[in-house]
Amino acid sequence: MNTIANQSDANAVITAKHVYEAINAVQKDIVSTGISKDKRTTGSAQYNFRGIDDVYNALSPLMAKHKLIISPRFQDRRTEERITSKGYSLFYTTVTGYFDFISAIDGSTHTVVTFGEAMDSGDKGTNKAMSIAYKYACFQLFAIPTEASEDPDAYVHPQDRYQSPNQNESPALLLPAPTQAAAFNLDGKLYDQYKRRIFNAEQFKAVLKSIEDGSYPITKFTDSNKYFYSEAQVKELQKFMPA
Repeated sequence: MNTIANQSDANAVITAKHVYEAINAVQKDIVSTGISKDKRTTGSAQYNFRGIDDVYNALSPLMAKHKLIISPRFQDRRTEERITSKGYSLFYTTVTGYFDFISAIDGSTHTVVTFGEAMDSGDKGTNKAMSIAYKYACFQLFAIPTEASEDPDAYVHPQDRYQSPNQNESPALLLPAPTQAAAFNLDGKLYDQYKRRIFNAEQFKAVLKSIEDGSYPITKFTDSNKYFYSEAQVKELQKFMPA
């Protein structure tokens, strides 16, 4: 009996489901680019986010490349009307999304379940909720980073990364950013280095314009705990400093 069982085990063919190979392949490709938080919300609560179009643009070619299909299904849609403090109506919508990731090679499937919720003053609440459920299913399944993964050997951290500001300068002037950190901004993204923002050329132009047209005072951008600027940018900011 044991001999037959052993022979049966030896002749058995163990086939891995291709869907997991495809998911891993997409993860491997997306880690080299990431999806950055380039969009900004409007309204009272402002923050950067990654939109549904960003997810489509990044994942569609990779899923086609690795023979992976996504088939969304939604259930348990609920909508309720809520009244704002100003008396306007907002429609609060929630959905449960089921996302079947299907291999085009062998038909194997992996299902991800996420929830979407959104508020809208018109007829877009359901669309928004479905989009949110979709993109978070992708974020979590593929572990999509917010920026490209850097090789750890590509950058050497000096022991004294930043120098103290010159005591003879105005305390409002900001520390110049190190060359290495400034180089990270060439793709137009806004980065956070040690909790301090560094602006690239285009973003810094927008900062100067907001100061020039009176949208923001210079003091908004002179907290050395929040910002680092290049030497050239510091000279530009000095033009707006009070005498």
